Formats: sequence, C-alpha cells, structure tokens
Amino acid sequence: MVGRTVQPPDPAVQVSVSNQFATSLIRAVGPERAELLLPGVPGAWSELKSHLWPTQTQTMTVRQIVSNGEPDLIYEMAEGGKVVFTEPVRYAHYPSSWFLTLFPGGWRTLAQREHFELPQSFDAKP
Repeated sequence: MVGRTVQPPDPAVQVSVSNQFATSLIRAVGPERAELLLPGVPGAWSELKSHLWPTQTQTMTVRQIVSNGEPDLIYEMAEGGKVVFTEPVRYAHYPSSWFLTLFPGGWRTLAQREHFELPQSFDAKP
C-alpha cells in the first residue's frame, strides 16, 4: 500500500505564485494581451492553478488487489477523510489534474519511486 496526502498551499504561497505568473505573462506577451489571461479573469491562471495543487486536502492510496485471479492495482482518492472514488491504475488515467505535477512520468514514476510493479493490465485499453 502506498499513500500520499496533498494539501493546498497557504494563501500567501498562492498569491506569490499568482504574482510570479502574472509578471512572467506580461513580459512574454505584453500588457494588452496579458489582460485577457491574468488572475481574476477566467482563463490561463484559473486553468493553471487547478493543475498545481488541489483546492482541498486529498489523499491518494494505491492498493494491490486480485482481480479475475490476477494481481492488479487500484487507487482511492479521499477528501475530508471520505473516499470519493476508487479506480484501477491504468496508463494515461490519472486521479487528479495535479498528479502529473508531482509525478511527471505518471504512474511509472510513482511505481519506481515507491518500489512497486505495475500490473500486466496497466497498458490495457479501456
């Protein structure tokens, strides 16, 4: 069993990252174009921040099970201590938008880091 808990950063960190994003965006595209994408305006910042961290504390647990007589892996996502969903670990199917921020290689990165093997069914098409 492997478990990871990810918490949203405190508000000061969020403001700091938002300000750095805005400054970089203005430098890259200029102030007129940046107005369309800056924080507070639906667009780039709203989209980007959802990929950086969760909005509330989330815990992901990976468990080994036996399915149809074969070893398999499932993951559970919990928010506020309640499991919100359980699904099989499969290629290109991730539990949240911030998952690839923490594990850029996806499940393979997590498996290598935590020393577990991915099941044969990992690459199966849904």
